[in-house]
Amino acid sequence: MPNTSPEKKRILIDSSVIIAGLLSPSGGSAKVLNACREGGVFCYLSPAIRNEVVRNLPANQPSLKEQFERYASSCQTAEVKDEELNEFVGIVDEKDIHVIIAARNAGADVIVSLNRKHLLDNMRIRNVIHVRIITPKTLIREIAL
Repeated sequence: MPNTSPEKKRILIDSSVIIAGLLSPSGGSAKVLNACREGGVFCYLSPAIRNEVVRNLPANQPSLKEQFERYASSCQTAEVKDEELNEFVGIVDEKDIHVIIAARNAGADVIVSLNRKHLLDNMRIRNVIHVRIITPKTLIREIAL
């Protein structure tokens, strides 16, 4: 059901969506990035997500880093303190704890991710956080991008 509320969604975007959006400019992940850039949603990134994207972009395509920097400039920063990283040990894969904490700290409505193994299909997360984890396709459908 499309979001008919005048209130914009607050979303935290996982690195998997950003990389997919940069590599496939006509796909669903790119639509989410465009909505962030155009102000259709409030977008948040953590410093760890920014670093992960830069680290995983193909080195032989420097234009992707420039595109990412333009996109990232439209996002707010969701800070994560080192001492917070122990909160979800045993519930979330340790590499992804920062995503959950950043979303919580930002007051995000949703986390948009393609990480099925550690985030989307992890039922234990749903019992400890109050942030939905959805795919770009679900976000597109909900807010009619």
